[in-house]
Amino acid sequence: MVRYFFIHGPTGSTWEVSDPVRWALDHRDEAILAPARDRLLTLTTADGDRILRLVVRRCRLTLVELRGERVLVHFWGPESQADLRPFFKLHGLARPGVEVVMLWRKREWVWSKRGDDFLFGEPHAGFPWEAYRQEWDRRHEQDEDWSPAPEALTNFGWPGVEPPLIPWAVLKWLWVHERTQPCPNCDTPTLTVRLWHRRRPWVGGLNSYLTRGCFECRRLFKQDYPGDVLEWVLGNLDRRLWPTHLRLFRRYDLTAEYAAALGRLGDGGAGGETA
Repeated sequence: MVRYFFIHGPTGSTWEVSDPVRWALDHRDEAILAPARDRLLTLTTADGDRILRLVVRRCRLTLVELRGERVLVHFWGPESQADLRPFFKLHGLARPGVEVVMLWRKREWVWSKRGDDFLFGEPHAGFPWEAYRQEWDRRHEQDEDWSPAPEALTNFGWPGVEPPLIPWAVLKWLWVHERTQPCPNCDTPTLTVRLWHRRRPWVGGLNSYLTRGCFECRRLFKQDYPGDVLEWVLGNLDRRLWPTHLRLFRRYDLTAEYAAALGRLGDGGAGGETA
């Protein structure tokens, strides 16, 4: 049995229909089909493929056909294709065994992908997941292991530990004390693995990000940090674990910047947990 779903690209709204051609003709007076209404008035069910091309082109709709372990995706072009990841998660389709046939209707190009291509985050084949799993299982053992963790990229530095890697002691503290969002694929806990702070004084802003990982799907999630990442450091790390310097074009001592951040937050807020 084939199931049909429309996804509206700009809003992500999704609904199931029994027959996409018949649905488009029966609902042509609805607002979402307004861009195609005049043309739909001239067409009938005999013009099925023309109707599908019309609504995905003018109405920014993506049509998904579920055929068991095979999924067909009709879209007009990359600029109008809906984000398929929430849909694939909801229907359990983000798996290697699912074949996804992409139909670019503007050019009538067809190619295949795998279901797990529609997971959130980025795969990283070389990331040492097993080493991280061993440390994660021991995260409540807050030892003083200042050796650098592989692939834990940063431009912060600690005494005796220069960028670009974060010490295990810092990561393990974060894994116990930081509250992170669950994995958008698996809904399991994520762990912080990277931390980057890049000031952009020529535009008066910041360009910082945190990267977190998931053991279940083995994906990395890079998240832009909208504020001053030093305030995040103060709120999530014990004082003895604060990085002492930052490496950009040169080495920057952070003492003065910590003092300013503490003045904004209040000294009593340092070293606690933040959302």
